[in-house]
Amino acid sequence: MRSEHAERSQQTAEGDAMLETLFSSRVRVKLLEVFLTNPGQRYHSRELARITGERQNSVWRELQKLEEAGLLESETHGKRKDYVCSKESPLYPELRRLMLKATGTQERQRSMTPNIHERYAMPRCVIACRPDYVVGEND
Repeated sequence: MRSEHAERSQQTAEGDAMLETLFSSRVRVKLLEVFLTNPGQRYHSRELARITGERQNSVWRELQKLEEAGLLESETHGKRKDYVCSKESPLYPELRRLMLKATGTQERQRSMTPNIHERYAMPRCVIACRPDYVVGEND
């Protein structure tokens, strides 16, 4: 019983430390926004400095911290090191949702994506009443 409590306390402390690592820096927040709104995109530190408008050294330092926290992965090509968001991180889905909500990106994407009824100009009852209907195959 006591070991379960100690284990939970340790997990809580690790979670708190991870959150402090995540949100204690303006540069880190900008980097998280770039990576979480474009999760499959690879970036070099110079490119990220240009995108965020921050100094190269600050960006590089924060990239190291995010990689240590398991939120980023890096790949080296010769002397070039590229970073990408780690979708394997247990925090990735929640952080992505949080960032999309905070930046309003999700709403912009939704408003730019046409409704399926508008895209294919078909009555709603065709889709609702015919579960075997596959858009594109029955046209």
